[in-house]
Amino acid sequence: MYYRSVKNSRGLKAPCRILWYVSGTQTEGKGKGFSGVEAIRACSRLDEVIIGKPKEFYQRFQRLGVYTLSDILKINTDKDGNIMALRFSDIELFSSPVTLKKLQELSSLNLLLASPNKIPKNLFNKVYNLGVFHEI
Repeated sequence: MYYRSVKNSRGLKAPCRILWYVSGTQTEGKGKGFSGVEAIRACSRLDEVIIGKPKEFYQRFQRLGVYTLSDILKINTDKDGNIMALRFSDIELFSSPVTLKKLQELSSLNLLLASPNKIPKNLFNKVYNLGVFHEI
């Protein structure tokens, strides 16, 4: 499970594929000194998108993730106190991370990776092939 704000979800719905981007602006020093930040590191299948209350999500899904209740309570809620939960499966770690710079070279889109973005199938295929097979 992955939890996020409902805001700026840009119509995210299942089923679809997710490219996981690891930002370089980790909080509390996490991620500093590690390779592969500011890059797409993995791909998975999005199975379900659920909107609900943080405490209910924690009780229902705590076995499916590493988030603690305090982590989930830090997520910005909408006006009704809801957040978004993403249930995903079939995660594939990329053997060759695709950097943000490389993604921008492959696309004419101005992608801001702080929230979900729908990308064309051909761009997805290029990123996936680079990450898994090291070729476009």
